Amino acid sequence: MTALHVGKPIYRLPLWRGLLLIIFPALHRHLLHTSELAIRPIFLLLSTAAALLGVPLATQGSPINFVVTGSLAMARSEHTETLLPNGKVLVAGGNDDSGDLASAELYDPASGTWSATGSLATARSGHTATLLPNGKVLVAGGAVSSGDPYENFFTFLASAELYDPASGTWRATGSLATARSGHTATLLPNGKVLVAGGFDTVDLASAELYDPASGTWSATGSLATARIGHTATLLPNGKVLVAGGFGTDSILASAEVYDPASGTWSATGSLVFARGDHTATLLTNGRVLIAAGVGPGGVQSVVLATAELYYTTQLNTAQPLLNISTRARVLTQDEVLIGGFIITGAQNKTVLIRGIGPSLTAFGIATPLADPTLELHDHTTALITSNDNWRDSQQSQISATGLAPSSDSESVILATLAPGAYTAVLRGKAMTTGTGLVEVYDVDQNPNTQITNLSARGFVGTGDDVMIGGTIFHGSAGTAYRILVRAIGPSLANMGVATPLLDPALSLYDANGSIITTDDNWRDSQPSEIAATGLVPTDERESAIIVTLPAGAYTAIVRGVNGTTGVGLVEVFNLH
Repeated sequence: MTALHVGKPIYRLPLWRGLLLIIFPALHRHLLHTSELAIRPIFLLLSTAAALLGVPLATQGSPINFVVTGSLAMARSEHTETLLPNGKVLVAGGNDDSGDLASAELYDPASGTWSATGSLATARSGHTATLLPNGKVLVAGGAVSSGDPYENFFTFLASAELYDPASGTWRATGSLATARSGHTATLLPNGKVLVAGGFDTVDLASAELYDPASGTWSATGSLATARIGHTATLLPNGKVLVAGGFGTDSILASAEVYDPASGTWSATGSLVFARGDHTATLLTNGRVLIAAGVGPGGVQSVVLATAELYYTTQLNTAQPLLNISTRARVLTQDEVLIGGFIITGAQNKTVLIRGIGPSLTAFGIATPLADPTLELHDHTTALITSNDNWRDSQQSQISATGLAPSSDSESVILATLAPGAYTAVLRGKAMTTGTGLVEVYDVDQNPNTQITNLSARGFVGTGDDVMIGGTIFHGSAGTAYRILVRAIGPSLANMGVATPLLDPALSLYDANGSIITTDDNWRDSQPSEIAATGLVPTDERESAIIVTLPAGAYTAIVRGVNGTTGVGLVEVFNLH
C-alpha cells in the first residue's frame, strides 16, 4: 500500500546553510558569464548539491520510505483530499500566498501525475469533502479571506458543491443553514452526511444533515458543547463519536456521541487529556485511536505527543491499587525513605512491605543501602512492628507469598491491618546511607477492602538518585484505573521538613519506558479536573497528573527542576 503525501516540505536547515555557502559564491562567479562553458559548471554544481540533499538518508543507513511523485500545478494548504472510486485523488480548494483557491486537481497513481479538473464555483479553505455512495464528492462550508494582509478577516461560507468524477465538473447543491468552517463531516450508514460544530465568528454547537437524494440540509440535534478543531469518527454501531476540540475559552476534553436513529447527542467518557487539532482513527478492534494535537500548557498551549484509546463499552474502573514501589536515596533524619498507604473498607487487609537495598546492585545501582531496616507505624505515629533481616521472623509466611527478598539483610513486614492510614519507614542500619527501595503489596486482594492511596517520601537527588515510584495495575482488557499522581515538595516545609524539594517535576512512563505525560506546575494542564478531586496541591509549583490507564506496570519519576534537590513526596490516588 502506498500513501500520497501532499503538503509543505520539511527542510534540513543545517545542511541547506552549508550548501548555500558553496553554491552562492559559485553562482556569483559564473552568472556573470553566460557562455555554455560557464553555465555547465553551474548545472554540475547544482546537481551535486541536489544529490547531497537527497543522499544522506541513504548513506547514513536510515530507512527509505518516501519517493518524489508529480507535483501539483498549484501550491496550496488547508485543501481537501478525497480518494475517488476510480483510484484517483481529488484535491480541491485551499489557499496559497495569494489567497483562497477555487482550483481542483486529480492525481493519477498509475502515472504519478496531476491533471486539472473543473474548478469550484467558490474559492474556499477550511471546508470538508465527503465521498458520497453515488461516487460524487460533497464539498461544504469553509471560509474565504479578505485577501488583504493588513485586514485579517474572513467570510464564512454556507454554500455547498458536488463534484462529478464522470464529467469532471462541479454543480451547486443545497446550502447549509449556518455558514461554518473548521467543522467535521461524516458519512452515515444511511447515506446522509452529518456536519457538526465549526466556527462562523463564534464556536458552533449546531449540526446539520445533508440528504443526497434531495440535495437539501436539515437541522438535527446540537452538540452539548460548541467546538472547532474536534474529530468525528463513525463507530461500528453506526453512531458518531465527536471528541475534543477548542471551545470558546478552553481546549476541550469532553466527548459526545451522535445517534442517527434519534438525532440526538449524549455525553460519553472524557478524553484523558484535553486536545484539539488531533487525529482520530477507527481501529479494526472497534476502538478509536486519538493521537497528538494541541493541549493546555499554562500560559500557552503545547503540542502533544500523547495518545489514547476510546472504548465503545464502559470500562470497569472499580479496581484496587495492588502495589507501589519507590526507589530513592536513603539518608538520615528527615531524608529517610517513607512509604504511606491508606486502607478503606469494612474488613481487615493483609499487606506485605519490603525494604530493599543490597539486591539493587543487580540493577546497576552503584551505592545501594547495604543493610536496610523497616518500621511500620499507624496514623498516630505509634510503632506497630519493625524488621531488620527478613528471615528473623515470619520466614515461612513471607516465602509462601512468593515475595521473599533475594538478600537476607533486606527487610519484610507481613501484617493484617484494620482500615486506616499507615506509614512504613526505611532507614539504613547504624545511620548508613545509600539507594533503597520501599514496596507495599496488597497480598489478599480482598475486594471488600482496598488500598486507595499509596505514597512515598524521600530525598530527591540527581542522576540515579531521583525519586522513582513504580506501580502495577492488574485486570483484564475491559478494566482501567483512573488515578491521580502528585509530586509534592514546597508544602512539606509546613510539616517540619527542613530541606524540601522547591520545584518538583513529574513524569509518567509505561512498561516500555515510553513517556505518557509530564507536569511541572499542576495548574499548567488539567487544573479543573484536579480541583474537582479535592486533592489539589497547596503550592502551585507542585505537580499533578490525572490519567486513565489500562492494566499494566507504570513508573512515576520525580525530579527537581533545573537539577535542584531536596525532600519530595510522590503519591498515587485511586479515583474510581
